[in-house]
Amino acid sequence: MTEDDPLARYRKIGKSKNTSDKDTVLDQESNAGRLVGGKRHRGSGSSPWKKSDASGPKFQVECKQTGAESLRVTEDWLKKITLEATACGKEPALHVRFLKSQSDWVMIPAYVFKRLIQES
Repeated sequence: MTEDDPLARYRKIGKSKNTSDKDTVLDQESNAGRLVGGKRHRGSGSSPWKKSDASGPKFQVECKQTGAESLRVTEDWLKKITLEATACGKEPALHVRFLKSQSDWVMIPAYVFKRLIQES
């Protein structure tokens, strides 16, 4: 990886299926935090008072990533982030990063999506 090519680590990782490293995880969590107007949680939500991977004023975010072309989303992930967000008075969001295509996606409950559409 060179300083001239900040995406080089994604290209390298994307060649190996379902592989990530600490740098890509921290980068994703930091980006997710900035996306919701907040920040990443140290320890990836391991402390009892800062659950999930990132949060902002309105959203609590869980992050997942893959080097594959697909990612199986489990109901357990969605339940976990929903419980953590509800406990903080926030909305849940699942931030997914596909390393091969270098794309990020966010999954939110339909009721939140509907409200956001109506507000715009």
